Amino acid sequence: MNDDDFQARIKELYQPPKNKFVLVDVPEVRYLAINGHGDPKTTGIDAAMRHLWAIVEHLVPAAKQHFGRSFKYPPLECQFWTDQRSLMDASKDNWHWRVMVVVGNWASGEVLDLAKSNASKQNPKSTPSVEIENLHEQQCVQIMHVGDYDAIGDICAKLYGEFLPKNNLQPHGYYHEIYLNDPNKTPTGKRKCLIRQPVKPV
Repeated sequence: MNDDDFQARIKELYQPPKNKFVLVDVPEVRYLAINGHGDPKTTGIDAAMRHLWAIVEHLVPAAKQHFGRSFKYPPLECQFWTDQRSLMDASKDNWHWRVMVVVGNWASGEVLDLAKSNASKQNPKSTPSVEIENLHEQQCVQIMHVGDYDAIGDICAKLYGEFLPKNNLQPHGYYHEIYLNDPNKTPTGKRKCLIRQPVKPV
């Protein structure tokens, strides 16, 4: 999907109804991504998020300078999965995780390399590997949660235990969270998290 088409679908892809499961066809999206393994709280997911954000901070002025584009700060996104069948039943020590931010096709070559280099200089002792990930999730169920992140477990229980079986669907891809505001700067009751699960018919 090209950048303009993606922007035209922002509302559909990132602003589903609150507290209501909906189906959406997600196109191929280009991300910067950092992968990790283990309990996210103890295996560097916060550092990965900070590093991606540092890259974005350098890409924003580069977009304007080199391409005349207004590159808005994208939300941080995470995928979680395990080698077992159910993520919810697995120990977090066995989780895999991927931190991501959307970037347009213009963010490549020397522009991207320079942004990555500048971000690495901010914390040279801990520079995770950053990859380009072209992710095509296709049909997904998603829902907007507003409030304490601790309630996400209950939403997932309804998603996997009620909504998917009732609609003859099953997971077909990695569980995906999109953080639409900064939890460090947002009161607990106003935090927005989009929950997305790729699916296929049973």
